[in-house]
Order: sequence, then C-alpha cells, then structure tokens
Amino acid sequence: GRLYAGGRDGTITEWDLATGLDCRTLATSVPNPTLNTKKSVTALCTLPNSSRLFSASEDGSLTFWNLATAQPIRSYRAHDGYVHAVCVSPEGRLYSGGADRLINEWDVDTGRRHWVLAGHTRWILALTACPASANNGRLYSAGNDNTVRVWDLASGKCIMVLEEHRDWVTSLCLGRDLLYSCSRDGSVKVWDTGSGRCLRSLRGHSSGAAVRAVTVAAGRLFSAGDDKAVVEWDVRQGRIVRTLTEHEEAVVALCAGADGKLFTGSIDGTVKVWEIGELSLSSFGLARVEFE
Repeated sequence: GRLYAGGRDGTITEWDLATGLDCRTLATSVPNPTLNTKKSVTALCTLPNSSRLFSASEDGSLTFWNLATAQPIRSYRAHDGYVHAVCVSPEGRLYSGGADRLINEWDVDTGRRHWVLAGHTRWILALTACPASANNGRLYSAGNDNTVRVWDLASGKCIMVLEEHRDWVTSLCLGRDLLYSCSRDGSVKVWDTGSGRCLRSLRGHSSGAAVRAVTVAAGRLFSAGDDKAVVEWDVRQGRIVRTLTEHEEAVVALCAGADGKLFTGSIDGTVKVWEIGELSLSSFGLARVEFE
C-alpha cells in the first residue's frame, strides 16, 4: 500500500507502507503556465483500484495525477480561492468544495464538470459521499457556516441541513448508518443518516480546543484536534476509550488504512502510523512533511 501527504511546500509525498520509506515526491507545478500551483496542498483523495490521485490547492486548482508515471494528467482552476475539500464517491464521481461556497462534480476520466451544487453560505471545508445503494446516493458537505448539508446525488438538491454545531464544521466521515462530524466548537457529533437526527454529542478534547479531523478505522471512531491529541471513542457509551498524545502540535489530519492502521498528520511536520490493535506507533511511524 501507499500513503500520500500534501504540505505547505506545494509537494505531495508518497510512502511505501511495507517499508516506511519515502518513495517519491510529486511537485504540484503543471505544464500550463497560467496555473501557479506552487501553493499549499490543501486536500487529497485517491480513486480506489486505480492509479489516479486528485490534489487541491490554496490557489483554487484541482490536479488529476497518474500515479503510474507520477505526472499530472490535467489541472483546472476549479474554484475561486482555496479548494478545501475533495472526495470520490464509491461510484467514482469526484467532488470538490472551496472558498467560493460551491461544490463541483467532475468526471474522473474526462475532467469535465457535470454540475455545481450551491447552498452553503460560507467556505466548504469537508466532503464525504455514500454509495448509490445507500439512501439513493448522498453527498455530505460541511463548512464554516456551522452546518452540514445533505445532497441527493440523483437530483443535485440539498435535502437536509444539520445545524447542531456552534462553530466551523471541519471534518466528516461515514460509518454504517451513522455520520460523524467535528467542529471548532470542540465537539464530535453523531448523526443518523436516515433522519438527520443528532444522536449524540461527544466532548473529550481539552477545553476550548478545536477538533480538526474525524475518521472511522477498524470500526473505531477517532478524532484529533488543536490540543495535540488523538481520541478514540466508544460511541455507544459516549466515552473516551484512550487518548494518544505523541504529536507535539495540533493534529489536523486522520486517515484509516485498510490493514488496521491509523495515520495521523500534524502541523509539527510529522505523519505517524499506528497499529490499531495495540495503538502503538509502528517503527517507521515518523516522517517529515509540512502540514497546514
């Protein structure tokens, strides 16, 4: 397997998870001279079972990569201002959201924009999608208008607005019939995806600390925040299982591996790799990378 991380220096670093070695670095400059993408890489996602990687930048660009050649296929000025979020649906649709308050849907093969979803009143910070077999296909978006919006992908319409958070909603993830969101208000909220009802509000990060990322790994819920901590939750009981405190600065990125690993990224410049069974750092769990 491979792990990818983007940083403030405008590069994307690839690691081999079997060895922990830095394999290569992708520079986000592209042949088109009208695009100045030597900017922070703000979001990444891959297309499963393919050699495609998609990266977003603070200058509003969206770049399609061929990982077989480590070369960009194409790059677009996708948004006005930062592109804060990208995700790929299980059906292979690519979505991007940015500071212009818009969500774009892209064809991953041709790069053509299918449609634009409008509804957020401020920047879009997070996106995640569920398969068409679940709830007829839905996209979830969140931003610094303090809301989570639910989109029907068949019609392109917003069908629900979830408004329990009191500050920016910074990250989203899905787990079975539940949606998880986290916020600068210090909470992680658990939502029923069918009704949109907030089932539980979890608080466990240090008082006043923003929660920056949330993910489900090996069936467990994790959150990370400005208090430098990664928290594992027992969602049913609403309690903290354990807290990981290896990072020296705010933890701003979480990613679940398919083989029982959890990846954490921090503005301390490191990516750490955790074996979830023991929740201990692997021997190659430290590598330098500049995060926002």
